[in-house]
Amino acid sequence: MGGYLAVARPVWQAARFSADRVGGDNAKQQQRAVRAEIVSPEARRVRNSDSNATLAGNSTGGWWPEPPPEEGPVEGEVKFIAELCVLPVVAIMMAAMLFGSWVSHGYYTKFIPETLCTVVVAILLGGIVRSLVAAGFFSETAFTMVDATILNLALLPIIIFEGGWFCSLPNFTHEFPYIIIFAVFGTGLSIAIIGALGQYLLPGAGGVRQSYAFAALISATDPVATLATFAQLRIAEKQPLLNTLVFGESMINDAVAIVVFNAVNSTEYEALSVVITEMATLFLGSMIFGTLLAAALVIPMRVLKLPGHTAPEVFYIFLAPYLTYAMAEALDFSGIIACLFAGIIFRVYGAQHLSDNGFRNAEAFLENMARFADTAVFILCGASAAFIRAEFLRYCFYGLFMCVFARAIMVVVCAAMSNKLKRTQQAREEDMISWKHKLMIWLSGLRGGIGLCLALQISNSWCPQADKERIVSATFFCICALLLICGTLTAPCLTLLGLAGDERPAGAAGGGDSPHIYSKEDMLKESIPEITRDKPFLFFLHWVFQLILVGPVGKQRSDHEHRRDTRWHSQWGGESSQASSEAE
Repeated sequence: MGGYLAVARPVWQAARFSADRVGGDNAKQQQRAVRAEIVSPEARRVRNSDSNATLAGNSTGGWWPEPPPEEGPVEGEVKFIAELCVLPVVAIMMAAMLFGSWVSHGYYTKFIPETLCTVVVAILLGGIVRSLVAAGFFSETAFTMVDATILNLALLPIIIFEGGWFCSLPNFTHEFPYIIIFAVFGTGLSIAIIGALGQYLLPGAGGVRQSYAFAALISATDPVATLATFAQLRIAEKQPLLNTLVFGESMINDAVAIVVFNAVNSTEYEALSVVITEMATLFLGSMIFGTLLAAALVIPMRVLKLPGHTAPEVFYIFLAPYLTYAMAEALDFSGIIACLFAGIIFRVYGAQHLSDNGFRNAEAFLENMARFADTAVFILCGASAAFIRAEFLRYCFYGLFMCVFARAIMVVVCAAMSNKLKRTQQAREEDMISWKHKLMIWLSGLRGGIGLCLALQISNSWCPQADKERIVSATFFCICALLLICGTLTAPCLTLLGLAGDERPAGAAGGGDSPHIYSKEDMLKESIPEITRDKPFLFFLHWVFQLILVGPVGKQRSDHEHRRDTRWHSQWGGESSQASSEAE
C-alpha cells in the first residue's frame, strides 16, 4: 500500500538539507552538477536531454546542492532557498491576491468571481516568472518543487480540516452511501473512460500505461477548488444536498485515484483484487487513524480544564490538522481523509471544551486561514500553468475534453444508481438527485493540486521523460482551464437553474428535516440524536466518545464567559466579532 505518502515523498526528499552531506565526495559532485543546472540555462538545456534528470533528484546525495565554499552551510542554503524558491512564489502570491481582489471589485468586472480574477492574474505573473527562468534568474525545477511542498504540507491540511469542522453531519451521514457511489464507482468509471479515450484519440502519445496514469491522476476532483467555489456562493446553505454530494465525493475519491495511480506507477504488476483491497484499506485505515488521533488530541483539552476562550486553545486546534496529516503520511495513510475525520471529531467533541466566545474565535480563525489557503492554491496552480510548453497543447486540449466527457458519463450513471437506491428506501421526491443537481455536479468537477503532485511522481523507470513532461503540462492545463471555465459558469448556471435563490431555513438540510450545517450558538448537540437514530453502532460509538472525551456535559457556558477576551476576538474574529457585539 503506497498511500498518499507517494505524493509527499519527493517533498520530504527536497527538504532534507542535512542529508546532502552524508553521500561523500560522489554525492557532492552530483550536487554541484545540479546547482550548475539550476543556475545556468545552458547547462540546464544540455542536462534536460538526459532522461535521468528528474524532478525527484538523485538517490545518493539529495536534491539540494552544496552551498558555495565562501558561505557557511546554513547561510548558503538559506540564501539559495530564499533567492531561487521562496522569492518568486511569495511575490506571485502577494501580487495575485491584491490585484485579483482589485479586478473583482471594479465597476465593470465586479460580476467576475474573485477566484477567477486571482487565477488570471496568477497566470500573467507566471508568464513573467517563465521569462525570468529562461534568463537564468530562477529555476523551473525549484519553482515546481516549492509549489508541491506548499500545496501538500502547508495548504491542504487546514483546508480539509476546516471542511470537516464545518461539515453537515446529518447530511454527510444520510448521503454517505451515495457519496461512496460517486467517489468509488464513479472515479473508477472515469479512469476507465479517460484511459480508453486516451488510447483512441492519442495513439502516438505514449502507451497504455501512460494513458491510465494520466487518467488516474486527473480523475480525482480537488476538494480545494470545489470547496472554495461553493463557499463563495454559499451553496452549503442554499442547496445542502448538492453541497454534501460534491463535498463528500471530492474528499473520498482522492483515495481511489491515489491507489489506482500507485498501481499503474509501480514497477510490479498488481492484480485488480489487490488494488481494490488496497483502496479499502487506505480509506478505512485513514478514517480510523484520523478519528483515533483526533480523539487522543481532544483528551488533553478535558484533562487540563482550560478556560475555553484563550488564544493557545485556538492555536492548538489550528495545529491539529498538520500533526494529523504528517503522521498519516508517515504511516502510509491518506492525510486528506485523516484530516477530514479529525476535523469532524474536533468539531463534535473538542468544541464542547470551548466557551461561546472561544468557539466563535476558533470558527473565525479556521475559516480565515482556510480561505487564505484556498486562494494560495489557485495562485500556485495559475502561475504554474505558464510553464506549459506549446508543443503539448494538442495533448492538453484532448486531455481537457476527456475530463469533461468522462465526468458527464460518470455523473449520469452514478446519479441513476443513487436515485434507484433511494427509491428502494422509499425516499421522498425532493431527496432525489434532479437533473439540475446532475448538471451542477458535472460542472463542479474541478481539479487541483492533487493531480499535479501525482503527475510529478510518475516514475522515469517506465515513462520516458518526454511523456512525463507531456502529462505534467496537460495536468497544469486541465487544472487552470477547469478553474476558468467552471469558475465563470457556476454562478450563472445556479441562477438560471433557480438553485441560487433556494435558501433553506436553519432547521432544514439536504432534502430532509436534518439540522443546518452548523450554528454559531452550537446547535450540534440537537443534531446528534437524529444522526444516531436507528443506528445502534453510531449511538454506542458516540456514547463512548462523549464519555471519554467530554464527560456527561461539556463546558458550562455563561454570560460572563460570553463577554471575555473581547480584545482577542476583535482582532481575529472579524465580522463575526462585530455581529456578536451587536447582538449583545
